[in-house]
This record gives sequence, structure tokens and C-alpha cells, in this order.
Amino acid sequence: PQLASTAVMSLKTHQILLAASKQKEMAMSKTNADLKVERDILLKQLAKSGNPQQTVRRYKKILYQYRRGKNLCDAYKPVGVDRNTVVASAPIAELAIVAPRVQ
Repeated sequence: PQLASTAVMSLKTHQILLAASKQKEMAMSKTNADLKVERDILLKQLAKSGNPQQTVRRYKKILYQYRRGKNLCDAYKPVGVDRNTVVASAPIAELAIVAPRVQ
């Protein structure tokens, strides 16, 4: 039996929507996996941040690179640190610089 042309068009539309939905689902699963990897890397970097003196040293290295004419994104690379790690540890470094003897 032949299907009506409107039924065929409706079926094709459903197939297209289903394929698009599957592609979105696969993209989301890849995104979730990437986010988990990035989270693990950030947790390792945060654990490596160490004591306030190490944080201050790293902070000063980044400022040195920045003063040499690099933008902040490029200043993080030679130091080997991620922007999020710097953002998380910057208050520690600033406090350690301003009030070094307070414990």
C-alpha cells in the first residue's frame, strides 16, 4: 500500500528531528566527559597550590610575564597554571603580600 504524500513528509520530518536529537545527545555526552576531565585537572591544580608562599611566588611570576607585555592569558602559560587556579588562589596571594606576618 502506498502512503499519502503528507504522511511521507511527516515521517521524513520525524526522522530528521530524531537524527538531530541524537546528535545533540552525543554532543552533550562529549561535553560532560570534557567537563569531568577539566574538573579533575582543576582539582589537581588546586591541590598543588600549596602554601601561601608558593601562591605568592606563582602570582609574582604571572605579574612579571604580564609586565613584559603579554596579556593575562599568555602570562599563565609560561608559569604553567590555569586561569581558574589563579582566580581561586589570588586572594590568598594578596593577603599573604599585604599581611605577611598574620597567621
